[in-house]
Order: sequence, then structure tokens, then C-alpha cells
Amino acid sequence: MAVEKNLFKYNLAVVSLVKDATDKIKEWIDYHLLAGVDHFYIYDNDGGDTLKEILKPYIDAQIVTYIACTGANKKILAYNDAVEKFKFECRYMSFIDVDEFIFPRKNQSILEVVDEILSDKENVGGIELNRYTYTQGRNVSADAEGVLEKMTRRGRKAKEITNTILNPRRVDFLYNTRYACYFDGIFRINDYSTKIVGDTNFKVSEQIIINSYKPEESKPADDGKAILSSFYRANVFDDGILRYRNSRRENLEGDIIKTSAENTVSDEKILNVLAKTLLPNFDEEDAAEFFKSPENQLKYFRAISEFYVSAPDEFFQNKMETFVTCFNLSSRLKKNFFKDTTGRFFEDASLNAICQTLCTELTPADSRLLLRELPKIIPLPYKTVEILLTIFAGMLDKMIENTQNSSDESKNSEIDENEMTLWRKVTELTYLQKLLKLYIPLVTFDVPTNKAN
Repeated sequence: MAVEKNLFKYNLAVVSLVKDATDKIKEWIDYHLLAGVDHFYIYDNDGGDTLKEILKPYIDAQIVTYIACTGANKKILAYNDAVEKFKFECRYMSFIDVDEFIFPRKNQSILEVVDEILSDKENVGGIELNRYTYTQGRNVSADAEGVLEKMTRRGRKAKEITNTILNPRRVDFLYNTRYACYFDGIFRINDYSTKIVGDTNFKVSEQIIINSYKPEESKPADDGKAILSSFYRANVFDDGILRYRNSRRENLEGDIIKTSAENTVSDEKILNVLAKTLLPNFDEEDAAEFFKSPENQLKYFRAISEFYVSAPDEFFQNKMETFVTCFNLSSRLKKNFFKDTTGRFFEDASLNAICQTLCTELTPADSRLLLRELPKIIPLPYKTVEILLTIFAGMLDKMIENTQNSSDESKNSEIDENEMTLWRKVTELTYLQKLLKLYIPLVTFDVPTNKAN
């Protein structure tokens, strides 16, 4: 069951590791804001002061979350870090470079297209996208600005799967830049809603695609065959993305940064949805005002206790993702929004709902999602935590059995099994590291890097 969209601060976020892209990044961000992206998680991979200066207006408007990320070979680490830290802030995530532009082929926002494809599919983790590569256009105007205007000729054939837009709460880990490995029972599709197995998608996306802008390296043509090959690689004029951007600009009212910042879901609105999600008959229009009164807080949480005692199993069935999201949201609001005990009440109420959900039939993905959140739950001083862990401990045997039964995707021979195994090890070692730090906080643990392992 899909999580209520207004529980999230952002509907669609883009994650990118950025280094030498100061001349491109403003055009890239502004285009995606027009196309319906709400937020950007930018990992600055030694980009220098110029990059941060360009990003400053977006950071100040809370459109960009800026994370410093130094060193080589950090892309997959950054992507996994974003999933781990921000999966409860945004409904969907995409992972692209700053020379890649997500292009809905109809005049819709990216979010509208993705919702049409994913919203009614319970066991789907993400949609995979094909990519066209664009090179320098012919007869480019001297006034042309940015790569979208300068590069209007693309290869005749789209590349196979290259990028993904996904639900980050269903991701086990990312092990390359193309797509994610999901929890067992969760699969990926193309925009025809066809299940994808392995690393091949022979049908080119018709609703949404990636445009990649990479100048073609000039190579000496040693014979007629090389000239003909070059002709067929990049000989199709296509300015569809320019027409799309212009159409989106016509509908824009005011400054793109200000307009986008105003579209962010406020904590006050999220609080209303949170209260209603945990207690369906809660009908207060302004939850923030309601919970300022200790008497009203007590009234609400007594009502939750009474409702959960008699609520039908159907209320909790298939709601693990929803209630784990509520828990993480409560923890965030406790730190950033509430100034009293209200946040603690909501944390405890969310854990109560999780306990009730544990008593229903769970999918392997539900179990794995909760398992990943245990390092946040175990230290909390609530009686509900003890109850939750007792129920959960009794389910471990079944979880181990489900984990041993690999999904169809992990069995597929076209996937690089060594690479996938490596990233599964990294993910699980990181998870165990977090658990150990709860009990031995003064010890520093390092994930082994021995390639023989």
C-alpha cells in the first residue's frame, strides 16, 4: 500500500555527485526544477569554492542539500548514503550526473509520469530509463546558451538501461550507477510496466527518457567506413527537450527558485497528515495548534490507544512502510519542530502502530525495511521498544529463510554477481557497525577493504 504522499517533505529528489561541473550545474538544476524535481542532494566531490558559490542561492532556499564528499571513487558510496539518510524525506529518488537530463516526452512533469507508472503497483521498486546521447549540434547560433541549445543532435539508437527513478524505502543497496538491488519480492519495470530482469531493456521508453550531453571526441577519420560510422552515431536532429523546457517556462509564475521553495511541504502540513495517518478519525484542521495544549496531547494519545485495541487487522495490513515512515518523521519533527514532549508521543505512537503491523502477515521487504531501522529504535526509552523487539525476535528464523531464497533478479546471470556480492557485504557490514556502536560508542569500527573478502 502506497504511503500517503503528504507525509514527505519532497515528492521527487535528485542525487548527484558533482566535481568539474560548475559551468553546467545552474542550467541542470533550473531545468529539473521546471520539470518537477523538488529537491537535490548534491555531493560535492572536491568541486571547489566556485561550485558552492553557485549552489548558495539554492542551498539558502532549501532546494539543495549540500554534502561535502572528498576522495576518489565515491559515487556509489554517495548514492547509498543518500538512500540511507534521506529515504524518508522524499517519495522518489533519481541518481543522475549533471550532464544528464530527465526528459518526459509528453508535456507532463517528471512526477506526473512516474506516478502514472508506479503509484498503483505494490511490488515495484522503480522505473528504469533508456538514454540518448547528444553531441554538438550543427549551425548553432552564436547566442546559444547551455548544453540544451548547443547540442541538438543525438545518436539514432538509444542505449539500454542507464538510470533509475525509484522508491528509496524499497532499496537494499545500489551497486552501480544504473539501477538498484531491491529487497526480495520487489522488482523493477520499464515505462511499459514490463518487469525487467537482468541488465537489458530492448524497448525504448516512450514516456520518459534520459538525455545525456557529452561532446563527441574528435577522432581522425582513417577511412570511409569510419566516416559512415560517425554519420550514423550522431545524425538525428532532436530539440524536443528545448520545446518541453520552453513550455514549462510559459507556465511558471515568478522566480524559479522562489516558486520551487514555496512548493516544499511544510512541517505544519506534514504534522496534520501524520496525526491523521496514525488516528484516522482525527479531524483537527490545525494539528500544530491542537498539540500545543498538554490536555489535547493526552486526549489524542489516549484515543490512539483505544483505537489500536479494537482496530481491525486490515487497518495495519501492508502498512509497514507507512508506519516506519511515520516513525522517522516523528523523530525528525522531535528534533526540528516540537519544543515539548509531543515528538516523543508521536515516536511512541508510531512504534505502537509498527508493533500492531508485526502481528499481521509481512512481506520480506517489510521485514528488511524494519530491520534497517532497528539501530534508531533500540536506544529509545519506551516500553513499546521492548514489546517490538520481542515480537521481532520471534520472526528472525522466517526472515533468514526468506533471505536465503534469492529473488529472480539476483539469480539472473547477466548481473555482475561479484559486484553485487561486494555491495551486499558493504551494506550489511555498515548495518552491523551501527548496531555495535550503540553498545560500544567509544570504539571506531572500519569496514574491511581486503579485495580477497
